[in-house]
Amino acid sequence: MLCKWPGNKSLFLFMLFDTHTHLNFKAFEESYREVIQESLARGVLLTNVGSQYETSLRAVEIAREFADDPVFATVGLHPVHVGTGKNAQEFDVDEVRARHGTPIEGSSSAIHEFEYEKYKALGQDSKVIAIGECGIDYFRLPHEENDRREVVEKQGEVFKAHIRLASELKKPLMIHCRPSKDDPRDAYRKMIEILSSFVGDVQRGGRPAFADVPLRGVVHCFIGDIETARGFLKLGFSISFTGIITFKVGARRGTPLLADVVREVPMERILIETDAPYLAPEPFRGKTNYPYYVEYVARKIAEIKGVSYEEVAKVTTQNAKKLFGV
Repeated sequence: MLCKWPGNKSLFLFMLFDTHTHLNFKAFEESYREVIQESLARGVLLTNVGSQYETSLRAVEIAREFADDPVFATVGLHPVHVGTGKNAQEFDVDEVRARHGTPIEGSSSAIHEFEYEKYKALGQDSKVIAIGECGIDYFRLPHEENDRREVVEKQGEVFKAHIRLASELKKPLMIHCRPSKDDPRDAYRKMIEILSSFVGDVQRGGRPAFADVPLRGVVHCFIGDIETARGFLKLGFSISFTGIITFKVGARRGTPLLADVVREVPMERILIETDAPYLAPEPFRGKTNYPYYVEYVARKIAEIKGVSYEEVAKVTTQNAKKLFGV
């Protein structure tokens, strides 16, 4: 597949697009160059996704280092960094160890403020193709009711600020959404409510000054059900799948339903990703994930949909290029 991007206007042959990875995280501090070179050699484009300002800046720095290659970045504040300090850990090391069998470090676990102008300045870089990851995360909220309410409210406010920034910079959203342990739809409902409100305001003529382009984006690492997926599709968003779809049935809550979602979502609305270093697909589950493992996600989608791997690779890469404008 021919791919052109603003760096040097050259044409290269690439087959896959890992739309969400984290080579900007500490796990790849010493190896990111080698991993990127191996990914490019295997025909994989990739996007390093920011989770707060420091990792966003690092994603941009890496993209600049590979200025002439299809290595991109996003900038944003992950919702687990939003709140009172009681939900500050971005990736719980014990949980990661239990799930994967390997301790993998994430980025800083501190609470951060969403400093709009700082993210705006960083987001204007030509290698930044989306705003995020941003969104709603109810998986690890404070137990105390007042703190819980405060965090939920703050997450909503910060997500709306990301929507404004994406609209102002005319870039799509890279959305993170994770429901609570008690309700597999709660965070998705809230997110769709916020996005629907924005879209509804525009449709009713109440277009904010910054909303001069249609709101668009992708819901990364989707683990919801078909009804939830339809809600995002109706709003014009794409759905991205990770190595979770390769896990054995019953190995993870909701996994059996994901195959049904893959069948339901039109090919032209599907993106693929690794979320490396997390969520390595079978047969590498429990080990460090890499961008080039996105091939296993594409092959599983092909199996579920009953189409060729080449078709999935071609269409999902086209989808990503169209969404991100590269």
